[in-house]
Amino acid sequence: MSNRNLKHSLRSTLASLALASSLTGVVAACSADAPTVTQVPSSISVQAPEAATAEGVSFYYEGTKTSIKITDAAVLFAACTLNTGDAAKIVDFVNKTLKAGPIEDTDVIGLGDPLKPAISDFNGNGVVNCEDAAILFAVATVGVDAAKVNAFVSGTLKIPGVSVTQAQLDTFFKTPPTPTPTPTPTPTPAPNTFFLDPVNGSDSNEGTAAAPWKTFEGVLTAGSDPYQSRLLPLLELGEDVTIQVVAQVPVTQALNSNLATNVPSGSITIVGPTIYKLSIPNGKTLTLNENVKLEGFSIEVKSSNGIVINKTTASINNATIRCKPTAGNTCIQVNAANVKLSGNKIRFDAQTIAVSIQGAGVIIKDSEFRSDGADTGSNATRAINAAAANTTVLNSKFDLSSVTTSSGGDATAIRLGASNAVVKGNKILVAGATDASGAQVSYGVYVVSGTGGHRVQDNEFKASKDNAGIGIKVESGATFVNDISNGNSFPQQPPKLADDVVR
Repeated sequence: MSNRNLKHSLRSTLASLALASSLTGVVAACSADAPTVTQVPSSISVQAPEAATAEGVSFYYEGTKTSIKITDAAVLFAACTLNTGDAAKIVDFVNKTLKAGPIEDTDVIGLGDPLKPAISDFNGNGVVNCEDAAILFAVATVGVDAAKVNAFVSGTLKIPGVSVTQAQLDTFFKTPPTPTPTPTPTPTPAPNTFFLDPVNGSDSNEGTAAAPWKTFEGVLTAGSDPYQSRLLPLLELGEDVTIQVVAQVPVTQALNSNLATNVPSGSITIVGPTIYKLSIPNGKTLTLNENVKLEGFSIEVKSSNGIVINKTTASINNATIRCKPTAGNTCIQVNAANVKLSGNKIRFDAQTIAVSIQGAGVIIKDSEFRSDGADTGSNATRAINAAAANTTVLNSKFDLSSVTTSSGGDATAIRLGASNAVVKGNKILVAGATDASGAQVSYGVYVVSGTGGHRVQDNEFKASKDNAGIGIKVESGATFVNDISNGNSFPQQPPKLADDVVR
């Protein structure tokens, strides 16, 4: 399946079933020890997929139909067999041993954790493990025929003692099974969970649901209570702490001063509803250092570099962010390497940069970026400005349709100013701005001269204004590991782009 479909269909809609804890079935079949690359039978030699199933297969899980490509099924089987999530090892096994490729590291990265997919108990033995991954890969390769599937699993994949009946295959791959009701779990209080109520709380309280704390700053400011007396002792023991924000009506809480977090070990995760808004006023900065995660609530940024992420273990996920620093400034600056930002909805003003990436290996995925305002003026409008190597942007949506005029600044969804970027599975609505002379200044992806090793593929580029905007702009000297003319789509319907790809 596409990276987007796998994420939403296998990790969100379906219940996540961890294969990592259920490897004993295939381990017993192959070896008494945990399987490694060197323990995989050298006689495995998978045939090329039949034409009828080369594009993939659909199966049902609790009544939900899910489509999966043969390459994705191969990745899941490889991860189980090798007992690893290492993309390089999985790619080598899929391409050379399973012959289900060619795939690249990004095909593995885009699936999330390949050791934790949600698949069904296809052979009905009461446990979901690598036997089921093998059956899924077999069906994707040879079709929904029990005799062929069993022969493939035992003869080609060299896993003895695994079989599936035609009735079982038909249940999962042809007609939706009757879902088994999932029992409602009895809620139990999570350990180290505290509560924050910006209306009714007090930082002198105990932090319980009945006596919540009050301020965002109170739980993150070193040297002050409740952080100092209530949270720091837990953090120094390496404990993970959750702060649950409680809000019955929309409420805004503003930072009163600059705030730089200091969490020595363990972690603090602040979770809240969207009706709770943290406001970062002009002139104030929230700096996220080690072990701090913000999830779910709304954030309003009015300051240049109002949010700065300085450490790899800091993150913002599933938040609704409104960026409105003054023209020419940046909303969120990521200085640390390997930061992961996921599921955010970011709305940003024209003439500003929503996210500036200064650290290598940053991953942004499953997010939404939308511009606000028509004029870029003389300042650029950019959703993501990547100035560091190995930036990855996956499965996200970009809408710059509000930007329709320009006095000289460009309007760009993703600007790649360093090498080895991966831009994959995104949907980009390009701005329709041109400058005073009529020259194109709107771009979906802009690749700077002298950079190289990029993968820009499986993205969809659409125009917001007829004959305005360029899907992919490549400056002279930039290089790619794939042909950017292929794999990306440029639906040509009014309005249409001025150009799909310009080199």
